[in-house]
Amino acid sequence: MRKFKPIGTALDSVLKKTGLFHRIKSYTALIVWKEIVGEKVSAHTKPVTVKSSCLMVNVDNSTWMNELSIMKKEIIKNLNQKIGKTAIKDIHFRIGELTDYTAQKSV
Repeated sequence: MRKFKPIGTALDSVLKKTGLFHRIKSYTALIVWKEIVGEKVSAHTKPVTVKSSCLMVNVDNSTWMNELSIMKKEIIKNLNQKIGKTAIKDIHFRIGELTDYTAQKSV
């Protein structure tokens, strides 16, 4: 008789074999961003996506972009501690929209 693995164990195995496990961990940075940087910074930023372990973050002005560039190493360290893995290796800050387009579409 064949032994069955718990679904969580089987899913972890498949995600690791396909390379999706690391990508999912990387995208967790989008979810925990506000918790890591705090309310003040979060009000001026919006994490957008992760590409090749680089978190892309929109910032509302150049002053904040400069300030965040100075804080980048600490933010990366804190993100990776929260995620539990070295998922984020760099952060690219760019001036851009902070609007959540999905929220606008539902109105």
